This record gives sequence, structure tokens and C-alpha cells, in this order.
Amino acid sequence: NLRHNAGECLWVSRIAGKSYEGIGFAYQPSNAQKVYVVTALHVVAGSTKIEIQTAGEKKLADATIHRFLKRADLVLLEPRTPLSIPALQIHAGAFPMEGKIWSISQQRVDANDMRLGKEKPLLDLFKRERSQKQRQHVPPLTPQEVNEHFDPHYYPDTKAPVLELEKSIGPGDSGSPITYADAAISMVDGGLHNLGGIKKAWWSIPLKKNLDLVWAQGETDASKIQPYSGK
Repeated sequence: NLRHNAGECLWVSRIAGKSYEGIGFAYQPSNAQKVYVVTALHVVAGSTKIEIQTAGEKKLADATIHRFLKRADLVLLEPRTPLSIPALQIHAGAFPMEGKIWSISQQRVDANDMRLGKEKPLLDLFKRERSQKQRQHVPPLTPQEVNEHFDPHYYPDTKAPVLELEKSIGPGDSGSPITYADAAISMVDGGLHNLGGIKKAWWSIPLKKNLDLVWAQGETDASKIQPYSGK
């Protein structure tokens, strides 16, 4: 069932004629009748068309943005027709140190081990790579310098709590669930690769609290979201 959950929802977004891909998973809030798809906001922001497909590129449904939480880069997509996919459970306990990351390669769904760091603000992941000698006269990065490497529209917020990932992730992995004991812990979100002297860093968005927030307080006017233009 977990392979079915994580792998059925390859999703495709078209922004200004350009196609973007990511991964999503089925989610049903406790007081909702419908099953939605959770994924990363940055791939569908400004989209003119959103399609949900299987890993084998079979189209399941068109979708629209139902609710989003910009500071956590999270969005709930509402399929125009119901999906016959069971909802993935959300991990509610303490964060484990390791989980499974799901990816799609050559029309297959693969799961690989991924070590997770402790929850911390995104800003805390970035440190200037300095030699012992440089530390005497090169200061640490300021929040303003870190923000310069993010999209001008800033999502996720650099103050948002994240879980650091041990291994690198690719652009098409955005939205992938990281699971433990068949429940989703967090969602793959992004990374920075040695920009401006910043050490490499990759992160995921914790799900339980943020999904509760997006369902209870998330915005619904998708026209207000500026397309993501960062890297």
C-alpha cells in the first residue's frame, strides 16, 4: 500500500508553457470527506495546468490548488475527479533519525534510506565554509546573505523549522514523502549547493503540525501566489 501511495501521484505542473514535475502523496484530513494530494508549493505556484499522473505516466486527474501554506512551502491539491488511492498516514510521534525517501526513476518508484537531522530553523542549516585561518577575519553569514540565495518571494520562510537531509536530492524529488513505519514524517523540499560560500544543505518540511495548519488556516486564493523563480 505504501508503494501505491507514494508512487501513484507523480504530478506535472505547467507554468508559462514550461513543464515541472514533482512527487505527491494522498492525504485525508481527519474531518474531511475528500482525499487530497500533498506536495511542494514551489512547483505549482503560478501554474496554468496541474495534472496528477502515475509513475508510468498514466494520467489520473487534473487538479487545482485547494489550500496552501506559503511559509512551509506546502500545498493541498484537489483532484477534479476522485482518486482511488488510499491516504498515507502522518507520523505523529518524535522525529526518527532515519526514514525512507521515495523517488521516481525510469517510470519506477524507488525507496532509499535517508538520515534526518534534528528539527531546526532553515536558516541554521547554512554556514559559510571557512578555513581555520578565515574564521579569524571572515564573519559567519548573516540572515540577509542567506535570503539572497532564495527566491525573492521567499518560500519556505528561512525561519521555518525543517529537518536536514544527509544526502542530496534532485529537482524532481520535490514533494516526496519521507516515511517511517509506513507513515509520512516530512516532505522533501529543497537544497542549496555551495552558493556564495554556503555549505551544501538539503532539507524537508515536517508534516504533522504543518498539515494541520494548512488545513485549518491555509490560504485558498491561488492567484496571490507568485511563481517560484529561484533554483
